[in-house]
Amino acid sequence: SLSIETQCEPLPPVLGDRDQVRQVFTNITKNAVESMSRGGTLQITAQAKPGGVYFTFLDEGSGFDAAAQERVFEPTFTTKAAGSGLGLAIVRRILEDHGGSIEMGNRDGMGAWVRIRLQAAEPETPAQT
Repeated sequence: SLSIETQCEPLPPVLGDRDQVRQVFTNITKNAVESMSRGGTLQITAQAKPGGVYFTFLDEGSGFDAAAQERVFEPTFTTKAAGSGLGLAIVRRILEDHGGSIEMGNRDGMGAWVRIRLQAAEPETPAQT
């Protein structure tokens, strides 16, 4: 069976286009779920830290092989028979366009981790009169 666990502390608003940021989360979640063909748990955490708001995805899937990890952000690279290979290339472009970033790697044991960073929106300050 497959389960998704979330742990989120109170977060500030982030800078970003709602539809594009939604696409980022959808692509990362879809990849994680597809990698867990035998089931497992996808853990998603969110934290506000200096430098932005960080979202971490930990799956119990097959992880990234070494060759895929080096090429995963290239347009048209895919490990899926029916994939276009645009998913993570688009994710990285959206994040960079929003002043954010993405990192990924393999977990000890089994699975992969993906961490994205988005810029926190600056709190509005009252106008000085």
